[in-house]
Amino acid sequence: IGGSQSVAGSQAVQGSQTVAGDQTTSGNQSISGAQTIAGTQTLSGNQILESNQQVAGTQQVNGDAAFAENVTVAKDQSVGGNQTVSGNQKVEGNQVVSGNHDIGGSQTVVGSQSVDGTQQVNGDAAFAENVSVAKDQSVGGNQIVEGNQTVSGNHDIGGAQTVAGAQSVAGSQSVAGSQAVQGSQTVAGDQSTNGNQSINGNLSVAGSTVLTGDVTVHGKLTTKHSNLGHSIAFLDEPVFYVAELSRRREIENIDFGVDLSHAKGVLCEVSYRSDNYESDPIALGARLEGDYPLRLTPNRWYYLNDWIHAGAHIIPLYGEEPLRVEWDVHHSAYVKLKLIGLVHGNRLEE
Repeated sequence: IGGSQSVAGSQAVQGSQTVAGDQTTSGNQSISGAQTIAGTQTLSGNQILESNQQVAGTQQVNGDAAFAENVTVAKDQSVGGNQTVSGNQKVEGNQVVSGNHDIGGSQTVVGSQSVDGTQQVNGDAAFAENVSVAKDQSVGGNQIVEGNQTVSGNHDIGGAQTVAGAQSVAGSQSVAGSQAVQGSQTVAGDQSTNGNQSINGNLSVAGSTVLTGDVTVHGKLTTKHSNLGHSIAFLDEPVFYVAELSRRREIENIDFGVDLSHAKGVLCEVSYRSDNYESDPIALGARLEGDYPLRLTPNRWYYLNDWIHAGAHIIPLYGEEPLRVEWDVHHSAYVKLKLIGLVHGNRLEE
């Protein structure tokens, strides 16, 4: 068809269909071959395509949409019912699916995506803006979200996941690979990550947490249970303690003003500074048989009086003496501890 097409009823084409302009169909549409629409496509009923579909403009389907092969939409796509694509799908604009969404291959959405039902993508999934799924979301491969992501059900990722914004999951989450979230992450159920996990904001998991790789959280971490063999009770507000050390092998008891009688350890962020070059380890903890459970080797530095952040550490308290810090210094030096949580458990010493 060299121009536009308007069908007041249903349409069935046994072969391929090409429309150089816009297409409007008031009923159902069934195409046995491929379909190419140079303009906008509007369909009031259901749509079934046995081959590939390419729409250069906007696509609106008020009913269900089923595609046996690949789908490419150059602008926005709106499906009022369920959508099933057996091959790959690429949408250059925004995508709205009012029902369930099932993609047999990979999916790429250049704009935002909203799915009111469940979503399953068997291949990789890439979204350039925000993603909202009202029920469960399952991605068989890798997932990249350039904006925020909200999943109201369970979340299952077969590969790695990268989210440029914040992430909220109302159910449980399972990630087979690594996970990187640039904003905060909230999981209402359990969380399992088999690779490394990096969260630039806060991490809150209401259920159990199983983390196989390295974990980096640049904000507040809140979880009920973890696979570390113990639980951490995070303080509402951190407590700071600064030890001033001015002679060789000076020892100072640390008193946070917090009851540690039932704790197996403390979770602290450690920083240090000195007015002179130092290289001897910083010893922390409650000594057991004359030794400390934690020793931090300072970085070699040649500038003076700058705080050096040594990361967050669990400092065990199972020793025979009080919590202490020891540093073999030659001049004035400081060790700053930021207490952020108390560690509970029966086997922390292992």
